[in-house]
Amino acid sequence: MGSVETVRGAVSITLAPLLDHPDDVGSLTTAQCAAMLPRLEAIIDQHHHEDSDPVLQRRVDDTRQLVTVMKYCLDRGVELLFG
Repeated sequence: MGSVETVRGAVSITLAPLLDHPDDVGSLTTAQCAAMLPRLEAIIDQHHHEDSDPVLQRRVDDTRQLVTVMKYCLDRGVELLFG
């Protein structure tokens, strides 16, 4: 896959905090999570019926898990911590 700048051109700027974020350190604020949730849910809905591609299905499942964690953090008013 290309750099974040290349990927960002194809993805809503709403997801920029997630794309610029390392997978294993740091956090996302509740405001960042709240701003990204609608876009992530739209991505899940868009690819909901495309079950034939296992790689795509895995990414959709990962996105679904991320949305669940973001909602949990929002419900409790805490940052999403990576680590």
